[in-house]
Amino acid sequence: MAVTKKEVGTCPFCSAKMVEYKHSINAMVIDALRRLSDAGGVANISQIGLTSNQRNNFQKLRYWDLVEKHHDKDGERVGGWWKITRKGIGFLCGAILIQKYVWTYRNERVRYDGVLVDPGDYLDKKYWMRDDYIKNSKPKVLEV
Repeated sequence: MAVTKKEVGTCPFCSAKMVEYKHSINAMVIDALRRLSDAGGVANISQIGLTSNQRNNFQKLRYWDLVEKHHDKDGERVGGWWKITRKGIGFLCGAILIQKYVWTYRNERVRYDGVLVDPGDYLDKKYWMRDDYIKNSKPKVLEV
C-alpha cells in the first residue's frame, strides 16, 4: 500500500515529529475486502485466505469506513475479527465511490483526497460487476 508522509510540525512539549500519512487504496486491499464479504461479512482475517501483505494492511480499510472491528454480544472487541460496513458493501457493489487517498494523523483519518474510484478501477470489471456477485452481496447489507 503506497504511503506518503508529510511532516506538519514538531510537538512543543516533547519535540516529537508530527506527521500525516497519505494512504492509497489499491487492488490488494480491495481484494481483501472482497474476501471478507465472500466469507459472510464477519470473519477472523487470519482465516479468509489473505496474504501476509493483505493481513498487515487490512486495518487501513477502516480509514475509508469500509470495515470495522467486530464486537461480541457483550460489546467486547474480538481480536483479529473484522466486519464489513454498509459502505464497504456499497463500494464492492459499485453503488458507492470512495476517494483514492486518505490522510491520517496518529492512526486517525484527517481527510480524503484524490479522484473518486470503484473496485473496477483496480480489478477486472467483469468480476466486480457480475450480476451474481451483486445479487449475493446485497443480502449482506441487511446482516451488517
